[in-house]
Amino acid sequence: MKLARYALPLFVAVAITSCGGEDGVLSGAGKKRPIHLAATTCTLSTYIEDKGDSIFLDLPGEDWGSGELLLGPDDVECMLRELDAPDRILRSMYNTRALDGAQTATWGVFKAEWRYHPDDGLDVLIWVDQ
Repeated sequence: MKLARYALPLFVAVAITSCGGEDGVLSGAGKKRPIHLAATTCTLSTYIEDKGDSIFLDLPGEDWGSGELLLGPDDVECMLRELDAPDRILRSMYNTRALDGAQTATWGVFKAEWRYHPDDGLDVLIWVDQ
């Protein structure tokens, strides 16, 4: 009966692993959170925050050191497409001027806030609006 001695520790290890996931990015039924899934698809998982409930994309502007040099408009578009955002949101982001200040939009369970300034670039925060 050597197998029985190992059955309980294996069961406990599986149960513990199933509850937490990767840094808490699993939701109730063991599914990954939608923002985490979208970020993974768009190869942006390093920008995930709040255990998979938000993502911050800091695109570069004209000032040296502003934003992440590896990020571009295609990354924002990919995230919005993966999260089924309406086209109007992406269009609003592209049309935002520095004078407009912070802008927000809501769709489904998501909310986005963005700002644009030529010096700082486009900053986009997307989160699950609970």
